[in-house]
Amino acid sequence: MRRLPRHGLPDGPGMRILLDFGAIKAGGGAQLASAFLGYLQQEATLGHEFALLIPATGPLAGMQHSVARLGTLVSPSSYRARLQFEHGELQRFIAARDIQAIYTFFGAGLPHPPSVNSVVSVAYPTLCYPESPYWRNAGLRERLQVGALDLMRIRRLRRATTIIVETDIMKERVSKSVRFPSKRIRVIPPFVSTHVRELRRADGGAVRRFVLVSNNYTHKNLWRLYAVAQRARASGLVDFTFHLTVDKRAYLQRLVGQTVDALILERHFVFLGPVAPQDIMQVYESADCVLSLSDLESFSNNYLEAWRVGLPLLASDRDFARAICGKSALYVDPHDPDSVVRGMLQVRADAGLRRTLVEEGRRRLRFLPDLRERTTLVLAELAAPAAGVSA
Repeated sequence: MRRLPRHGLPDGPGMRILLDFGAIKAGGGAQLASAFLGYLQQEATLGHEFALLIPATGPLAGMQHSVARLGTLVSPSSYRARLQFEHGELQRFIAARDIQAIYTFFGAGLPHPPSVNSVVSVAYPTLCYPESPYWRNAGLRERLQVGALDLMRIRRLRRATTIIVETDIMKERVSKSVRFPSKRIRVIPPFVSTHVRELRRADGGAVRRFVLVSNNYTHKNLWRLYAVAQRARASGLVDFTFHLTVDKRAYLQRLVGQTVDALILERHFVFLGPVAPQDIMQVYESADCVLSLSDLESFSNNYLEAWRVGLPLLASDRDFARAICGKSALYVDPHDPDSVVRGMLQVRADAGLRRTLVEEGRRRLRFLPDLRERTTLVLAELAAPAAGVSA
């Protein structure tokens, strides 16, 4: 991983910026958005004036933030209402507030006049992983819905001034799948949420509690955990629990068609339900290992947070995970219960391995920007439209 230069915050005249959080409904994006807004309020307005676009549902809904001197808009939940809003009220707002730049924190971008600089951070790996097992495991209806959404996202992304991705792999894949000039794609790694901190605990304890900080989407593969629990018990491993940040009812909906043993759920699953960003440390404080079984990621918060809190990491054996995590993770096949169980047993049995994973994670943290540095890089992109963009 490359070490980023240490810059000061950019000087120059302030801008009128619309911060677009409209597509962020849950998960790590909400954590990072909350931290970003808090930082802007405390440290980095630098004479800029901000407006906010927030979603109608999720952790960011109803947010009142004093950084939004130009006003706050709410993006409707329904697709039809959102399109009407984006082509009507939003455009009038952009004109009335003389918005000069839009920063889409995560999403596909917004319709905008040619004079407005649009910088879009994209985190839609479904766009650029057609070979992923996800497409085999999602049902027909989901495949059609996601495919249609991805076509819309591609059209939106092509209108961006600059696209921000978090890894070189995503840069290459996004450029190819979106057919977007590589020279207008910036690689800016993520920052670690300010809601997590390093845990200090003795390494000699047993590894029993595997935490999966994730939503319940198909590609996250939480639905594979029941088969993993069955296989673990059959192999003699019974002293373990999976701690999930989803509720039990939602999880069981993913197991429709399977015979579910209530005893396995009771003994081996802890359903925490959705966790607010500011409460995420409570999840890690009750965990011994971070487990990520995802088939699709741009740069998972799970990796960053495992590094920061100092927990060993089991991750999916996928190109994005290996490129990001290197030797800071032990890799398993999320669709092979035996592979996952072997990983669990290995990390339980080998204290030296756990120390190696944690130490490598801490080392990799040093190559990531902090919140101040990433904000600097983003503001620089907002102030300097990419070369070659026609008005």
